[in-house]
Amino acid sequence: DFKPEVKGSYSGAPEIVGVRDAVGSSGRMMVLPFHPTHTWRNFNHFAFNDAMMIKGDGAHPSDGLRLFINGCKWLAEPSAKAGFGGYKQAKGNEVPPTAPVDWSTAAFPGTSWSGMGSWWDDIKQKDVSMNLAVPEAKDFKGLVGARTAASDGQGSVADYVAEAKKLGLSFIIFLENLEKCDDTRFAKLVEDCKAQTTGSFAAIPGYLYRDLGGNLHYAYNVTKLPLPENITPERQVMAPNDIVEQNAWTNGQGIAELGKMKLDLSFLHLFTSAAPYVYDGGKLVDDGLATYCYSEGLGHQ
Repeated sequence: DFKPEVKGSYSGAPEIVGVRDAVGSSGRMMVLPFHPTHTWRNFNHFAFNDAMMIKGDGAHPSDGLRLFINGCKWLAEPSAKAGFGGYKQAKGNEVPPTAPVDWSTAAFPGTSWSGMGSWWDDIKQKDVSMNLAVPEAKDFKGLVGARTAASDGQGSVADYVAEAKKLGLSFIIFLENLEKCDDTRFAKLVEDCKAQTTGSFAAIPGYLYRDLGGNLHYAYNVTKLPLPENITPERQVMAPNDIVEQNAWTNGQGIAELGKMKLDLSFLHLFTSAAPYVYDGGKLVDDGLATYCYSEGLGHQ
């Protein structure tokens, strides 16, 4: 917990920027040790409120944007004097406009990781109305969070799929416990999901994990567990955002246990879903509906 009365590493105001002029053939250098969340990445973000770059924190002003722009100008000054820069695009070399997309024929590529392509391709956009008020609109019902013997659950992918089909479900997202799963068993899960995915049912591999703050996340539509260097000895994930980059931005990311979280969702990044309720064995173990509605009200994804 933050305690302002406790002194940190600095007894006074710490240095926030370092510069070095050109030395021989080495150019100028500037170090601004701030995460882009507080500089150029979150302009007009309601949570950060441009405190670093423009507005300050209410008690202290900040000229971060002026510092940033002046720093860039100072870095570029020698190059500008040498005649570099000032690119102008030649006529006839313009980027052609993007052709319109016909979503009625949208399909996964043949190299898609599993039979997921078959499932999607059999259910074209034209078959699913985007207006949920239309009577013929289709809903796809499924199960998110099944765990097999690949981690600390029971049964196999085939067992779950057989039962799901009896219930009329269209998909299952398996979320194996990262603390109890290894690369070999997860690779087997991925292959089993491929084998059980058809034109009418999707079996999707994924896993649950906790970050260094103890928050519960999940990732799905993935073929591998997080990289070893991103996992602590306790099997916590150090950098959840790296999972998205590891999977080339093709996987789904989510947050669970919203009711137990102490962290405001506004400070989390790169997640595309959240679980308002979490059940374990049919028992409600986390009611996060209030936090979910709060996040939706803020327009967070």
